[in-house]
Amino acid sequence: MFFIQYKIFLNNTVLCLVAISIISIILKLYFIDFSLPIYNDNMDLTLRAFAHLHGNFEVSENRNFGWPLFLAPFLSLINSDNWINYSVLARIVSLSVSTLTIIPMFLLSRKFFENKYAIIAAGLFSFEPHLNQVAGLAQTEPLFLLAILGSFYFILSGKNDKFVIFSFILAAISYWIRPMGLIMIAVISIIYFIHFKKSFKKYLIYLPIFILVLSPVLIIRSEQ
Repeated sequence: MFFIQYKIFLNNTVLCLVAISIISIILKLYFIDFSLPIYNDNMDLTLRAFAHLHGNFEVSENRNFGWPLFLAPFLSLINSDNWINYSVLARIVSLSVSTLTIIPMFLLSRKFFENKYAIIAAGLFSFEPHLNQVAGLAQTEPLFLLAILGSFYFILSGKNDKFVIFSFILAAISYWIRPMGLIMIAVISIIYFIHFKKSFKKYLIYLPIFILVLSPVLIIRSEQ
């Protein structure tokens, strides 16, 4: 009986999240004009993705290479002389990442609210106009949000700290995407000591891992 109820609960939750995702994609598509190429900062990020494909990992003063590095393998899938084709692909990848972020948002909300309220929170997040507008611009925000929400989810794992390491890894990855992600180490450290007051020795393991993941960007910045 319990198994049947759990299965119904799970199926309803999945259906709700799928419905939210579909509506979110429709709203995102409303703001995207695929006939126009990406330009300005978005164009610079995509061009850097091409540079990474050729072994150039230089970073700008106000951006890191997390998003271009993530985008690069997708751009390598097509061979075209038309910039519009690459623009469309970059927009689709950005939109997909933004839609995928609904899942960690729901899981994170479940740590604070009942299932129905967590679904509402995921819906409010996915229908937010600004996020939907940014989703198709091939900017850093969707991947940055995905890393941050994932980091918060793992650090708020209650008394079970075996997944906390992923929080520190994702916090470091958020810095790979945007320099402001560095503040995440302070935030998750405070949360860690609130939840795991007697686990200072483990923190001395997690912190070097955070620095290790961070180090490639720091080394390149230092060399430049």
